[in-house]
Amino acid sequence: MNRRLPASLHLSRIGWYVLAAFAALVLGVLWQRPGMFVGLNIYDEGIILFGAARVMRGEIPYRDFWTQYSPGQYYFLAGLFSIVGKSVLAARWWDVLVRALLALMLAVLAVRISGWRAGVFIWPLALLWLTYYGFFSYPLFQGLLFSIICLWLFLCGRDDARWNILAGVCFGLTFAFRHDMAAYLGATLVVVRAMDGVLARERIADWLRSWVRFVAGAAVLVLPIALFFGVQVRLSELATQLFIFPLTVFPRVRDLPYPKFTGAVEDLPYYAPFVVYGLTVLMAVIGLLRPKDKSERGRALAMLAAALFGLFGFNQARVRSDLIHTVHFFMLSLPLLPALWRSAASRGRITSWVLGMSAATLFAALLVEPIDAWLKTREQNEVQRVLAAGRRNGPPSAWGLPLQDWQLNLYLSSKFYLQPGEPVYIGLKNHDKVFANDVMSYFLLDRPAVSRYHEMHPGLIETEPVQREIMADLEKARPSVIFVTSMFEGAIEPNDANKSSGVKLLDDYIHEHYIQYGSSGPYEILRRRKGM
Repeated sequence: MNRRLPASLHLSRIGWYVLAAFAALVLGVLWQRPGMFVGLNIYDEGIILFGAARVMRGEIPYRDFWTQYSPGQYYFLAGLFSIVGKSVLAARWWDVLVRALLALMLAVLAVRISGWRAGVFIWPLALLWLTYYGFFSYPLFQGLLFSIICLWLFLCGRDDARWNILAGVCFGLTFAFRHDMAAYLGATLVVVRAMDGVLARERIADWLRSWVRFVAGAAVLVLPIALFFGVQVRLSELATQLFIFPLTVFPRVRDLPYPKFTGAVEDLPYYAPFVVYGLTVLMAVIGLLRPKDKSERGRALAMLAAALFGLFGFNQARVRSDLIHTVHFFMLSLPLLPALWRSAASRGRITSWVLGMSAATLFAALLVEPIDAWLKTREQNEVQRVLAAGRRNGPPSAWGLPLQDWQLNLYLSSKFYLQPGEPVYIGLKNHDKVFANDVMSYFLLDRPAVSRYHEMHPGLIETEPVQREIMADLEKARPSVIFVTSMFEGAIEPNDANKSSGVKLLDDYIHEHYIQYGSSGPYEILRRRKGM
């Protein structure tokens, strides 16, 4: 005889769930803490941190500085810096918290699909990989976190108005941090919700009502963001920076070929997801067409949603095929590993054995690389701390972190050569061929930038219109000293970033108006010529 559980037991169970989630979150943060004290990523991390600093000065992305990123990370960090002060470590604490939450949500998604035992296995695996990736302040992790929360709310609360609205709000947060990921998420939800409505023979009115609630929740964030930037920034600039440049120029100048399969452990993030997603879609379709009960259909929908959303992540992995660009494509495959065994277990002994052994082998192989990297990080941590302790006279924003000698010298040189509040230009020795630039030094020097192009992206800075704009900015600001470097000229990739545009207008302007005055590590210090 079935009896309903007492309310007190339900509350107790919820309390245990909350306690377990909080413990996992704290452990996730503590696990990642040793890796926070590594050196600075002068390009990718610098782009985000200095963009946030510019927002703090009242500048608006896309209008006052060029960027391909969605605005959410800039504005969140600007708010955080306003409270605790501009600091690399403050941004890294936020990043570590997001990754701990993301590992927890991947485990929760695994629980939704395969039960609580799956979550216990997936949580440490996800945490290991999220720690291994590095790339602090990369807004992909925020976008992925809110996407998975949105998926979970959408799957669990189909008939609940409040859950529909909350799922929409999380979609809006995804849009704020990664507009491209929001597009993938929206496509996933449309497909899954349509299949759910057809299979459940849902009335069209009920189907539309759930979408209206979702859209209303999303509009709470999407509409104000769109209106604000639509008013403040020319639509042509928004379209160019957020869509046209990433879709047309970026693939040409940042393309990295997909690695060949060699059977090594390093191949897993590139090739294992294809196997996982392919089998998952197959098992999900079987579960949808021949479900044993209603709960199995719900699990199959969740499997299909995770697989589709993960497959959309391949679009980023295929363009620039390095490890950090596989995050979306790879991480969504992790909560599906236990689902394959669970689904196969009810279909036949041989199928269950084959898929179960495959999933277990893959799980074990996926532990090797991140554990090895974490142990090395632990070994290096004390060395990094010693280096950081010797930099007390360095920039306050890098307190507690190891700096290269040239980073410290550049900071001291800026204090000596530039007047307080004077804008700074940190450029390249040659602007006709660009790979990257040192954006982090803008953040460390804590000064306004002369130009809106603090990020020197290939395919952009080499063009004549942009060089003329930077020349006009230099002529207007007339900084007494500028810094240029050739540290990136040895970087070689199999794409168009290696090609010179032949446009040397900016180089000619600098040579005409500035003369070398000193040096600081890989940098040349150029002083403006008298009377110019």
